Amino acid sequence: MWEFKALRQTSIDRLSNKVTPVVSPAQGLPGATPAERVALGMQYRVPAWIQDGVVELATQDSFILTQGEKTLLGSDAALSILEIREDVRGLRDRTPQITTTHNCPSCGYYVAQSTTNAPRNIAAENSLVEAAIKQKFSTANE
Repeated sequence: MWEFKALRQTSIDRLSNKVTPVVSPAQGLPGATPAERVALGMQYRVPAWIQDGVVELATQDSFILTQGEKTLLGSDAALSILEIREDVRGLRDRTPQITTTHNCPSCGYYVAQSTTNAPRNIAAENSLVEAAIKQKFSTANE
């Protein structure tokens, strides 16, 4: 009888602009950190905030959770995020390397010129993270 689904959704939509930064936090603009988004998403059962925060935490190149973030998230969520991050890193480690070679004019042998990683498969990373979030964060299933 007293269900306020529309009011809840309107509130979430309006708060999402404040919780999720429109521009990169590195540019110094206000907005919640990824850890804050995850914590708020778990507290208020908003799967989009959890998804957004975990994706950012799990796919960034350097990853260290501060003591404050660990406290904010709680040990279970922090551990789950670290596990997801390791899965993403494992996927990146399986990314093939591309080696360019050239034929040495004096001896005729092929010589490796340079080795680079193939471009990251962002879609595969996001898909892996989404599946892990559904498994590890029960709030994301609601």
